[in-house]
Amino acid sequence: MKNIFKSLLTLLLAAFSFTAFAQTNSIAAVQGGTAHLKNGTCSVTLNEPMAADAYFVAVTPLGASKGLYVTKSGNAFTVKVNGKAETQGDIDFDYVVYRKLPVRQANTTFKPKMAPGAEPAK
Repeated sequence: MKNIFKSLLTLLLAAFSFTAFAQTNSIAAVQGGTAHLKNGTCSVTLNEPMAADAYFVAVTPLGASKGLYVTKSGNAFTVKVNGKAETQGDIDFDYVVYRKLPVRQANTTFKPKMAPGAEPAK
């Protein structure tokens, strides 16, 4: 009986987790560019301050690297190299900042504006 209960509870938690993810995975790119790591670190100021849990950052190193990681705050994020900075050198990286959209924004339907007198394609 305990195993059945554990299985059902696990299944319910998995379903709930998937539903929560499915409702919050809509995003919008809000900022991007190229920046430079100097001595293994670089801070990038956001154009528009956001709570640290309201966005995520994707980075791509543009040179040899042993990996990069990101720390976030409300008005900036910092990219650092894994390991000792002095052994990593200075490299450029591309980044894109994505804002997490509320469900009501994510589920809106795009309706293009028509020019006056224009008819939709058939």
